[in-house]
Amino acid sequence: MTKAGDLDRLFATVREKHGRIDVRFANAGAGKLAPLAGTSEELFDEMLDTTSCGNYFTVQKALPRLTEGGAIVFTMSWFDQVGVAVASSVSPSKALCVH
Repeated sequence: MTKAGDLDRLFATVREKHGRIDVRFANAGAGKLAPLAGTSEELFDEMLDTTSCGNYFTVQKALPRLTEGGAIVFTMSWFDQVGVAVASSVSPSKALCVH
């Protein structure tokens, strides 16, 4: 869900097999934990790409197939509400999705 080409192929398959989407349940995320001092730029980018960008662009690509009266449901974790020492890259990625 972090690569536009993969999403294009996914929704082309949805269009061919089903034609429409009634519900898009957006619940992507990853939980690779590391303390702030041990978080690489690559890990931080991966968390944001999956949790924030991945959900955002998957929903964007789903919209043309969404039926009238259809629904998009986002669920998130409690990591955007609390501080956990080893969740220094998880928490901001969750908060960006919610807010």
